[in-house]
Amino acid sequence: MQKTTAALRQKIMDATWGFTEAQAILSANELGLYDVLVRGPRTVPSLARSLKCDRRGVAMLTDALTAAGLLNRRGETLSLVPEARELFDRSSSAYLGYSLQHQKRLYDRWGKLTDVLRTGKPVPKGRRTKSEQHRFLMAMIGASQPSVAAFLKLVDLSKAWTFLDLGGGFGQYAMAVTTRWPHVKCTLFDVPPAIRLARPLLADQGWGDKIGTLSGDARTDKLGGPYDAILVSNVIHMFSLADSVRLLKRARQALTPNGKIYLKDFYLQDNRKGPKRAAVFALNMLVNTEAGSVFTEEDYRRMVDRAGLKRTRILPLGEASWVQVLKRRG
Repeated sequence: MQKTTAALRQKIMDATWGFTEAQAILSANELGLYDVLVRGPRTVPSLARSLKCDRRGVAMLTDALTAAGLLNRRGETLSLVPEARELFDRSSSAYLGYSLQHQKRLYDRWGKLTDVLRTGKPVPKGRRTKSEQHRFLMAMIGASQPSVAAFLKLVDLSKAWTFLDLGGGFGQYAMAVTTRWPHVKCTLFDVPPAIRLARPLLADQGWGDKIGTLSGDARTDKLGGPYDAILVSNVIHMFSLADSVRLLKRARQALTPNGKIYLKDFYLQDNRKGPKRAAVFALNMLVNTEAGSVFTEEDYRRMVDRAGLKRTRILPLGEASWVQVLKRRG
């Protein structure tokens, strides 16, 4: 018992001390330290001047980042480790900076979790500026890359002719689908601010005439179509169960008779004991949304049934996520 208690104590202390390393990594990104080092090695005094920061603070920060495995040190000269260069090069498709900006925003909001638990109300958001909305959508592009690749391996859309990327941000799934299956006509649907940002990005990247766009509220507005395949990726967790049913009913109405809905999201086991990542992510929805959550397996069964759909397959995706393949019922 004593040994078990000591192990749990250490686990708790490690978890609660984790904010320190996280803040170091996020602050370095916020200050632009990685941007400077992408251009080449620097010394601490040179970094401090470029960042307009205190030299002592920069010395301690770079020591921490070196110990964390992000920087190399040779004598007095610091550089990014080779694996990190691609992650912090703004011209790279693997650029991580936007995702870290989003993580920093969440980090600040999570600091108010105690108040949220007392009141049941999310942290007030205020209205996002166009720049903030752009950074958020760019962060979602970066975060979705592994899931996009995994999704393409799980599904076969070779027999589909029309595809809807529902709540798809900048259309990263739509772009991947039309690249993999050029005959598929893709449409991107999201809220108006997201679509206003997505259209010029799609045009700049040569997708303007290949991917159509629609905007509105997926719970109440028509989605166009009909579509042979509809992807609802990481959208459901933003809404209540009742609103999720409304959204799925709209999606069902937009399907061709033999069309399929691919519902991708986090899930909780019915016993609510895990997966851990999903359980923690549910708190993220508590902090950031009025009614969002991570639903249990039984919640999903009720949701799908009430929307007039039936589940034909479950495709595991990572430790805490799945893709449910849905069709019209009856």
